[in-house]
Amino acid sequence: MPYAVSAIGSTESAAAATVRVSGEKRALTGLRGLAACLVMLYHFTSGKIGGPIVQHGYMAVDLFFVLSGYVMALTYGATFLTRGGWGTYQDFLGRRLARIYPLTYS
Repeated sequence: MPYAVSAIGSTESAAAATVRVSGEKRALTGLRGLAACLVMLYHFTSGKIGGPIVQHGYMAVDLFFVLSGYVMALTYGATFLTRGGWGTYQDFLGRRLARIYPLTYS
C-alpha cells in the first residue's frame, strides 16, 4: 500500500491523505466570496466611496488568487502525486480550459 508523509512527519496511507485533504473548505470559500465582493464594490464605486476597505478592494484580487491556488492544490494535489505524469497535467489543463474559456464569450 502506498504511503504519504504529511507535513508533521507521520506516515499514513495515500487514500487516507486524499480523504483528509479533499472536500470543500467552507471557510476558504466564504473568504474567497468576500474577496470577490470587495473587488466588485471597488469597481462599482471606482474606489471613491466606502471607506478604506473598499478603497483598497483591488488588493482582494491577490487574496482571491492565492486562496484559489491553495484550494486547487488541495483538490488536485493528491491526483498529481498518485498518478503524476504529463497525461494527468494535460487532463488538468483541459478541464481548466473547458471551465474558463466559455467566459470569454459572455
